Amino acid sequence: MEAERNGDLKGALAAIRVAMALEPDDPRVANQLARLESLRSVEEAPMFEARALAEEKAGQWNAAALSWLRVVEGRPNDSVVAGRCAFALLEAKLDLKKARDLAQRALDADPNKVTSRTLLARIYVAAGMRSNAKRELEAATKLDPTNEIVKNLLRELG
Repeated sequence: MEAERNGDLKGALAAIRVAMALEPDDPRVANQLARLESLRSVEEAPMFEARALAEEKAGQWNAAALSWLRVVEGRPNDSVVAGRCAFALLEAKLDLKKARDLAQRALDADPNKVTSRTLLARIYVAAGMRSNAKRELEAATKLDPTNEIVKNLLRELG
C-alpha cells in the first residue's frame, strides 16, 4: 500500500477499510486490516498509557480501564500493563472476566508477586468466587506471611 509506504498509517487503514467493505470475504484484505490495526495499536500505546495514568489519578476508572485496554492491544505481552488494566477494570466494575484474564496474565509472568495474587483474589471476590479468592490469598500468605492487606482480605472472606 502506498499510504503505508509513505508512513501514513491512518491513510492505509482508511484504504484497507474501504477494500474490506468492497471485499468483505477476502482473507487477504482481512489479514491486512488486522496487521495495520496491530501496528496502529503499538504506535498509539504510549499515548493511551499517559491518558490512563492521568485518568487513574483523577479517579476516572471507567475511562482509565478503556485506555488501559488500548495499551494492552499495543503491548499484549506486557504483564505490568495487564495488571494495571485488570485493576482499572475492577475499580470501574466493568468486565470482570477480562479483568481476571489480565490479572492471571500478570500473575503467570511472576507467580511470586503478592500484589498480583491479591488483585486476582479481589477480582474473584467481586465475581462471587470466594473459594478461588481464598486459594489466591492463601498462596499470597505463603509468599508474605506478614502482609496486612492479605490478612485483611482473608479476614473479610471469613
